Parts: sequence; structure tokens; C-alpha cells
Amino acid sequence: MVPVPDEDRIIFMYNMYNMYNMYHMFTGRWTVWNISLFLDGAEDMAEKGGSFMDATSLKPDNSSYVLIKQVIRINPEIYKFHFLSDARFKITRQLCEPGRTTNNTVAKMFDIKSGNLLVERCAKIGLIDNVTRKPVPHPDWFVKKYSYLYGSGSPAELLRQTIPEPSKDCFQWRTIVRFSDMDSNFHANQSVYVKFCFDCSTTASLSGNLVHFTGDINSYPLLDISIDYLGESFAGDELIVVMWQDHKDVSKLSFSIYKTKDKKQLTYVVCHLGLDQLKVWNPVSKF
Repeated sequence: MVPVPDEDRIIFMYNMYNMYNMYHMFTGRWTVWNISLFLDGAEDMAEKGGSFMDATSLKPDNSSYVLIKQVIRINPEIYKFHFLSDARFKITRQLCEPGRTTNNTVAKMFDIKSGNLLVERCAKIGLIDNVTRKPVPHPDWFVKKYSYLYGSGSPAELLRQTIPEPSKDCFQWRTIVRFSDMDSNFHANQSVYVKFCFDCSTTASLSGNLVHFTGDINSYPLLDISIDYLGESFAGDELIVVMWQDHKDVSKLSFSIYKTKDKKQLTYVVCHLGLDQLKVWNPVSKF
């Protein structure tokens, strides 16, 4: 297959005993933060080839790629897989209309056996200077090479939106960023914030502060999630997670994460959950 600079694809053998802890200890199923990490790993492997998005040439010294926003839609069929499943996945990634300092992409993960689309992720990524932490604009050669994409549009989900204020009856939960939460950019990894949100909502569920949901919130299938990344946090930072449930649609949970010290907002998250619990998978029964 001849590489195409605005499209890439990669095929994975499915093995949940890999470098990521892909399953949740209660359900034995995928979690959204690990789905996101799985896609990150696939995209990173593809970018190292140097063809897609000219990623290796685009990145100057002393700069890093950061995720600015992602929207993930999940087919509930994915929750049928567990860490002993014999499966193969195909992941494709398409470059959409670039911004001045950002690129918008759409990644899709398919089950090769059935052909089913399992996950779709729309993502806005950008380069930042490692010292100033400011955005790095695209070089002229990149703008010229991908000029054919200008005017083609990008997913509406990635457009700027007004971040709402938390509900007055929100639930609050605190945590501290660990050194093990850091990534190669020396800040908390994008997946950590989602994990914090689900720890917060599980605490709320267990304490009877949610309508309909009981027990571990991860026992309910996540259907979609939107995450705006607004700032950075580092090891030792104390964070406060505030969560509120939509009064008209109990499946909808919203979160905002702030630094306790200066009240700076770091993320805004909205998700929808299925209302029926996943069946607990018992690996012992397989032997």
C-alpha cells in the first residue's frame, strides 16, 4: 500500500496483556481511558513511519504534541471483548482541514472479523513549545502541501464551545496528581483526567448521590464522551473534580476539573452512559 499523507491505517492483534492495562478489574471490559490510550499507541506507531501528516518533519526540536480536544463514540459491541478474546482490529486515521496551529483528525477502530465500527475518535491536536508552553504555528511548507484540505471542513464536535459553569448542586471530589500520572510531556496524561472523572462519579454513585446509577460507574457502558483540555497539571498538584447529572437526561454526566490552588480549570467533560449494567465477566469460568 502506498502511504497517503492525509490517511493512515494499521492492524493490531488484540491482546489485553500488553503495555496498557486495558481492562477494568470489575467488569473485565475496556475502559474509555484505555481505549483512548490504545488509539494513541496505534497513531504513534503510524506517525513514526513519517508519512501521515508529515508528523516527524512537522515537529520541530523542543516541541511536543498535545491533545486539545477529543470526542469518542463507542459501539456497545466493544464491551463483548475481554482480555482473553481472540480478535484483530484495524485502525484508520484521516486528517481533516488543518487549523493555524492545530490539526483535526478522525480515527476509527474496526473489528476485522465482523467489519463493525467499534470506536470513532475525533481529535484536535497541536504542537507546543516545551519552554514557553505556547502553540507552534504550522510552517509554510505544511500549509502549502495540505492546502487542498482547506475548505473541506472538520468535525463540528471539535469547534470551540462555551464552557458552562457547574451546576449549583454539583458533587465534589478531590485527588492529587501522582508521578505515575505523568507522560513524556512531563504533565498529567490526557487519559488520567477521564479516570479522575470516573473515580469521582463512582464515589458519587456509591454514596447514593446519583439518580439510577449504583455501585461502580464503570459497570455501565460508556456510549460517548467529549473532553476539552484547557490546562496542564503536574505531580503533586491537588485537583478538585466537580460533577453534575442532567435532571432531564440521567444518562448525561458533566465534569469540570480545577487546580485547588489557583482554581484554574483544566478540563471540561461530558459523557453519556447506557442505563443497563454490563455483565460481570468471570475469567475463572473459562478454565
